[in-house]
Amino acid sequence: MAGLSTSSAADAGAQTQSEGDSNGGITPPPGPVVPVGGGFEPENEALYVELLELVGNEPTVAIVPTANSDPENSIEVMSIDFLEYGEQLYGEGAVTIEEIEVAPAGPDEWEGNEDDPDVAEQIENADLVWFSGGNQLRITETFFDDDGEEVAVATAIREHVENGGAVAGSSAGAAIMTDPMIGAGQSTGSLLDGVSYEDTYYDDDDNRVYLTRGLGYLGHGIADQHFYERGRFGRLLRALWHEGEELGYGVGENTGLIFEANEPHTRVSGENGVMVIDLSEAQEVENDSEALELEDVRVHHLSDGDVFDYESRTVDPNDTDKFDVTDNPFYTTNQDSWDVFGSPQAVKDLVTEELAVNEQASVRGTAISVEAEGDYERRTEVRLLFSQDERTEGWEGEYEVQEMDWRYTAIDVHLDVEIGTFALIDDHIDTETLRDVISAWQTGEPLS
Repeated sequence: MAGLSTSSAADAGAQTQSEGDSNGGITPPPGPVVPVGGGFEPENEALYVELLELVGNEPTVAIVPTANSDPENSIEVMSIDFLEYGEQLYGEGAVTIEEIEVAPAGPDEWEGNEDDPDVAEQIENADLVWFSGGNQLRITETFFDDDGEEVAVATAIREHVENGGAVAGSSAGAAIMTDPMIGAGQSTGSLLDGVSYEDTYYDDDDNRVYLTRGLGYLGHGIADQHFYERGRFGRLLRALWHEGEELGYGVGENTGLIFEANEPHTRVSGENGVMVIDLSEAQEVENDSEALELEDVRVHHLSDGDVFDYESRTVDPNDTDKFDVTDNPFYTTNQDSWDVFGSPQAVKDLVTEELAVNEQASVRGTAISVEAEGDYERRTEVRLLFSQDERTEGWEGEYEVQEMDWRYTAIDVHLDVEIGTFALIDDHIDTETLRDVISAWQTGEPLS
């Protein structure tokens, strides 16, 4: 195959407004809100202890297994962990568990519990409401009736949060913390093809980001989970731009992002970190397709102990066990990624090891989509162009859990998102067919 040409909308005009309205001021939640990025390991003592300390001595924890395909087992497993760490922290019997038996995959005797006043009363007794992982659509489909009205348990949890109660959840339980909520989608398809408001969870041919109603306990932004491990940067970016939300939180596995009550900041607890995407300065570059191109996106990668102030959009790195290497970076060479959404941790590695703690000033991550079009293939590249500028900082330190396990903080990395299209042509086609191919490629139409 031979390359015909390349096109990009980088030369087109920039659109200075996002597709929705700007966030404006952000009101901190009245109680603690903690999305955990999935993969929450029983051995993660630090995060379990932080969750329990948020609600004080002798807490009651309500476990909501609605998202899980095996909700009874989910209650059992999470109860063991909370009881064990509660005993270490406060003594035997200090933690009380409320089992919220509401789940579409639950036993027959659970049917109708979502509107049962006695089950809702269990929430009223709780200090911390915990949402187990699974499929977030099970939660929202259970918590809202056919008319879109809250069921009794959903109302009880919302009122718990409004009255200053703590809420936390892992994986699906993290996704529901914001409204809108990401229900499905892949990064490359989201950036190239856009957004769906119809459920695409089981449609392997539709990779747009599916946006739907969340529970909105956080009150701003959009959260995503399994973020680095499943390459979800692109789908979160598209969701934010489409909804006019300026801040996105991509939470890594076995990591919690702790939003404190009535304070405009959030802190990272865990091993894989969090990416904050800030679109407050971003501009869209117009093109003739559904593909999203942006300039002047800012991103941060935060590791354990780092604090992000979402009012001032500033990062306070944990300098207890990390040190500033902005002017004396550890690495001297870097490497681009050609599978930026398919390779686990690729985005994190690009903004940290390959850039913020590196002498090099820029690095690129690329995702490739190829479609057959008769005698040629249309290859589309999504290019993430990360760069340092005068605002960028890099911090590094040794992760205390394991020797020589380095962790990094990247502050204020600049990002442009470009789309490039190539036509790859069979070298043996005749001149007349070649002209047809060129014409079809230029107009974006398939060959007849």
